[in-house]
Amino acid sequence: MLHAEDNPISQAVSAWSPVDIRLHGDRPSQCGRHFNRLWTYDHDFSVGRMTPAPKALTLGDMKGGRGMLVWYVALGIIMALTAWLVNRLTHHSWFTTPRTIALILVTIIAAAFMQNRISTGTSAKGSEVSPRPESSEGSSAVHAPGSPKTTSPAKPAMVTRTLASSDSSGSLDDANSIPYFAGYVESNSPQDVNGDSFAQNLNFPLVCSDTSDKFVDYNLGRDYETFTATIGPSDISKSKRYSFEVWVDSERVFSKSLSHGQSKKLNLSVHNGLKLRLAACSLDETVIMEREGGGIFGDPQVHGYADKVPGGR
Repeated sequence: MLHAEDNPISQAVSAWSPVDIRLHGDRPSQCGRHFNRLWTYDHDFSVGRMTPAPKALTLGDMKGGRGMLVWYVALGIIMALTAWLVNRLTHHSWFTTPRTIALILVTIIAAAFMQNRISTGTSAKGSEVSPRPESSEGSSAVHAPGSPKTTSPAKPAMVTRTLASSDSSGSLDDANSIPYFAGYVESNSPQDVNGDSFAQNLNFPLVCSDTSDKFVDYNLGRDYETFTATIGPSDISKSKRYSFEVWVDSERVFSKSLSHGQSKKLNLSVHNGLKLRLAACSLDETVIMEREGGGIFGDPQVHGYADKVPGGR
């Protein structure tokens, strides 16, 4: 048996309004009969029928309307008879007419207050809905039995190429190096920057006012994602301060001046970049050209996915 409070089909027809339903295929003898929540329904899901079955009337079921009016009238009559009976048994007029009316009103008000408290408590308790348990798997998709599992493809491994200090006209035995195609840079002798040693480095020894090239350009072919290096004046440099710049195609993505004894690690995006330019020069006009030190790019490297970098697989 499904109760009207628990059955959504019953709730749809349980309002105080005329309904027109067939009970086991027959129309009720009284057209427009009012059904309310005092009824329960036997629902035969095999044939889609609902049969009304009356249940006992309770105080909690009387919610307004004629039911409440009848209840209060009956209560008033009971209190009036009680007052009359007390006067009769005690032979005293304890309850005069005003006192009797006051007693009836106080009793009805108290009964209405208690009935309202009971109805409110019952409704609040019935409306509590236990929270729906969350799946222990969070928001992950449910894998249907028998269906093939779908997994997101893993990203290709990253490969690294070193930016060489030799140009493309020379012979490169190391396939993991990229030669520069324009500009000028000193040979790749080991250099120390702020106490860290770099066997692989790019050395720019010229002062900024010199008209010679103070940069090198590398062809990235849009194959790489990031550029990394450590920059700073060489520890044996005579110049007090150097300026460093990094360009991707025609956009300058980094610019900074560092003094002797300072260094900075770079990790810059070169995504979809065609040409990478590295530049450095001395801001100290007292040293026209360094003989041993200079502005250093230590361990200059570019990194890309193996499926894009030439020879990366």
